Amino acid sequence: MRQVVFVLVVFSLLSCTNNFLFKADKEIKDGWHADSVIVFQFNISDTTNVFYSEINIRHTISYPFQNLFVFIHNTNPLGQTTTDTVECVLANKMGKWKAKGIGDILDFTQTYKDSIVFKTKGKYKIAIEQAMRHGELPAIKSLEEIISVGVCIKKKN
Repeated sequence: MRQVVFVLVVFSLLSCTNNFLFKADKEIKDGWHADSVIVFQFNISDTTNVFYSEINIRHTISYPFQNLFVFIHNTNPLGQTTTDTVECVLANKMGKWKAKGIGDILDFTQTYKDSIVFKTKGKYKIAIEQAMRHGELPAIKSLEEIISVGVCIKKKN
């Protein structure tokens, strides 16, 4: 048990670097409903460096799908919004989870944008909503097995 705690502490210390511009996770209670939007806001003062962003999904091993589709709405300080549809492939075709974790909780990270230069200083907003559907049917009302959703923006080396 001590070895596990030691490894987790060392990993935490190594992952905290000056490369982070923004990192936040929001817990989801009682399932991620189709009409729930998770919003992250952050300020940008660096308009010269190149960054990349990641999506972080924490889910249980009971999640019934291989993937998770999300809509990501990005709003810049001028109020201009762009929307992307992103597929997070959480498991391979054989059902093996791509995420890491201990027990029945898994953490999945996927690069969202590989190269970002923020052109304007000010407040940015990222809003994420789940976009899961059963084929042509309406949206899946709630994903009970999604525990949290996060965003991480790092300086590209």
